[in-house]
Amino acid sequence: MKKFPLAPLLLFLGGFLVSWLYQTPPSLGDDLNYWGLALDLHQGVPDAWNPASFHDLRWPVWGVCWLLQFLVGYSALSYYLEPMVYLGAGAVLVRALAREIGASERVALVAGILFLFHPQLDSVIDRPMPDLSEGFWVATAFFAWLRLMRSERVGAKVALAALVGLALAVGQANRIT
Repeated sequence: MKKFPLAPLLLFLGGFLVSWLYQTPPSLGDDLNYWGLALDLHQGVPDAWNPASFHDLRWPVWGVCWLLQFLVGYSALSYYLEPMVYLGAGAVLVRALAREIGASERVALVAGILFLFHPQLDSVIDRPMPDLSEGFWVATAFFAWLRLMRSERVGAKVALAALVGLALAVGQANRIT
């Protein structure tokens, strides 16, 4: 079958579209705390970041909000885009995992699309929470490990081993509790 080079981009953008379908107003919970920490750091609030707070240590969640606030400002858009980024990246990663284990391009694309509509994601794709991002980082580690096991070049093995370790460390920082 012919390759579809736009598949990763379309899956990534599909994450934004699907996540947008589930959007609700921000709630007064952890999700708003992550976004608020990013805002406080931009605003230079004294002692905004507290290493004793497990919320503040989840930089894979609030860090994306922080980066988005650079790009789109301090609006609600930087709140809503965080899960969209992880959902889209997750769909791309599912496609890559499917290809890595030998699925055809068509099957891999369907796997990425099905990921976007997985029922367990309904409750976490509308706000910045560690639930969606932790799956992404653990799956990234697994993908890199699969590539590592199949690689024959020493340089690639070293880089992939480093990626496995980094992805696991980020996944751990994402959900330290």
